[in-house]
Amino acid sequence: MKKTTISFAAMFLLVCGFQIGASAQSKKIDSEKNALIKEMFDLMEMDKMFEQMTTMMVGNFKTQLPALMESIAKDMGDSSALSEKQKSVLFEEVMPNYMEKVMKRALSVFNINKMVDEVYVPLYAKYFTLEDIKAINEFYKSPAGKKTIETTPAITAEAMGIIMKLYVPDMINEMKELNKEFAEELRQTMNLDDEDYKSLLKELNAE
Repeated sequence: MKKTTISFAAMFLLVCGFQIGASAQSKKIDSEKNALIKEMFDLMEMDKMFEQMTTMMVGNFKTQLPALMESIAKDMGDSSALSEKQKSVLFEEVMPNYMEKVMKRALSVFNINKMVDEVYVPLYAKYFTLEDIKAINEFYKSPAGKKTIETTPAITAEAMGIIMKLYVPDMINEMKELNKEFAEELRQTMNLDDEDYKSLLKELNAE
């Protein structure tokens, strides 16, 4: 019987793939406005905030990693050619270390100074007037503004943790149901036989 091999990872990348293009700003930003926007980012301590955010993202990822590894190991079940000892090494050492490296490598691509110049300054210049920026800067210089800056990372970290606990399990279940629908659609459009269909369900973690 024929075997249809469909890589879910490859299909996911194909579906979710996108072009990243930098569109040059046709309108030059006024020098005073540019300086005030950068002052705003300094007041916001954006570089420090960005570093804290990335650290928290890695931390949250590491917290969720054991559950993820357990889920993958469960899905693999007895169908794997690996021994129990090999599985233990794979899911407790190799995969967690590798995925942490992937996370850190992905985050290292983002240079905060470059992002400020190429992304945030043009966007703030587009949506805020000079007077808006001045008012925002005055706020961030105030006690309430300074407290906002100081507490935002902690609030964000706590919110992310709550979101992960409350919504990620439901999201995983929804994705599983969606994968089942996707598999059924492929079965109909590609005329998959029962063996190929079962193989596809397993690959999509939709059994």
